[in-house]
Amino acid sequence: MIIPEGVLFNSGKAYKRTREMILKDCDLHSVISLPSGVFNPYTAVKTSILIFTKKEFDSIVYHTKKVWFYGMESDGYTLDTNRKKINGDFPLPLVRDKYKNRNEEPQTDRKKIHFAVPISKIVENGLELNYNLYKEYVYEEQNYEEPSKLIELLEKLNNEATKGLNNLIKDFK
Repeated sequence: MIIPEGVLFNSGKAYKRTREMILKDCDLHSVISLPSGVFNPYTAVKTSILIFTKKEFDSIVYHTKKVWFYGMESDGYTLDTNRKKINGDFPLPLVRDKYKNRNEEPQTDRKKIHFAVPISKIVENGLELNYNLYKEYVYEEQNYEEPSKLIELLEKLNNEATKGLNNLIKDFK
């Protein structure tokens, strides 16, 4: 099922009840988060693919035990209204293969592009199924030049540009 991603995290009663039904009445296997613009030019709404198996109607227990999340960065096309093919492999077969082998790969953390989350964690988070909520982002410290050195560089570049502009003006006079 392909759904607007807002269904996975909106706090309204209907949205929460829908997520509860999916997690209880079905075994939700996977949430595959698609990039914004996949359905351009028709809509730019961010969407997700849900893969599940219907188990029972109006269940009181969760049939879902864990959910495998995958965050697609591209669908193989530009994400603007033109939707031109990008050079490289088409990513959906890769997602399919990762999905098929999702239980065979050891789950050590949620820093990868795909990971599993137990139902207890999902319940703890108010039944939210948003990929970005569970993804662990790694902060990489970056070193920057001292502001005084950056100002010196800007002044040097500005002087060179001014000198070039003055030479250009002289050539046209």
